[in-house]
Amino acid sequence: MDTNKVTRVELKGSILNNISNAFYINLLREMLNNIITSTFDTVFSQKWVPVSGHYYTPRVGLFVEKANSYPNSGYSRSALFDIATREMSEKEVTNLFKINKADCPITNAIKASYSYRGHHYIQFESGSLIFESGESSSWRDNDCIKIATAVCSKTKFKQLVLSGKIRLEGSDYKTINDIIDFMVKKSTDIDNMDSNDLMVLAKNLKIDKTALQQTNEMIKKGIKLGVNAEEFFKNEILSCDEKRAELEKYDSKCLEDVNLGHWELWNNNLKNAVITADLTTPLIARNPVSDVHYDGIIGIDFGTKSTIVSCQNGKNKTSISSFN
Repeated sequence: MDTNKVTRVELKGSILNNISNAFYINLLREMLNNIITSTFDTVFSQKWVPVSGHYYTPRVGLFVEKANSYPNSGYSRSALFDIATREMSEKEVTNLFKINKADCPITNAIKASYSYRGHHYIQFESGSLIFESGESSSWRDNDCIKIATAVCSKTKFKQLVLSGKIRLEGSDYKTINDIIDFMVKKSTDIDNMDSNDLMVLAKNLKIDKTALQQTNEMIKKGIKLGVNAEEFFKNEILSCDEKRAELEKYDSKCLEDVNLGHWELWNNNLKNAVITADLTTPLIARNPVSDVHYDGIIGIDFGTKSTIVSCQNGKNKTSISSFN
């Protein structure tokens, strides 16, 4: 048999190094994206999130003005983070200052604001809510304090944070802020970041060694090559003699055509192989012996500046190659 199909190969040398590096880079991307995803999962589970001097309330979908006290004669801000402010609805005010009153971080600012007969009335679009009792009132005048808010969905909020336009506050968010600062500096996201920049970021965050260890463990257990890694493997195989002897790169058909095949894949004995990988698509191996011309002749002229190799395959067909 001159050819056969190969579904599992040994990884070694430069092929192993480059594929390992590709897996390492992919793992870094995955780890960094997981940090971003898990951070936003945490953020969106909070009732009040401090951000760039104000607050975001994920459960209500509002930016809420942070201040030492709030005015009673008009709203102090026309916009928050370039989003126009507007009056809260009764439902929003109830959610923020009645249902979740115990968690409200602006309680002191509200108490430092104007009060009427010992109570603080927080104005909404059709009335006001008495902060102390949680009861609603129809009053809407200068006895009510005005807290500026701006509507912002979770999706929009995430976009603003990842673009660097607003910043999560607090030591719990240092890691994601470092990631975002780096992305803004490089004008890209994790999925499109250059591999060298990705490694710099991972080193800064001190996750590079963890990723490398996991990559090595995964490789040693045997891997299934993804489409990108498999294309790289095929390219390395096709370029083997181009790198070794400056010969022309082999046509990809030799890996697909059962009448052709590639020598490098023959005798693919994996019994003693240290690291192996499964192929998603079988490749064609060719027995080198089938291409040996026992009546062929090879002549080599070792010159001072170049070497000339002449090959005759026994059928009067001669080829000449020059090597510098």
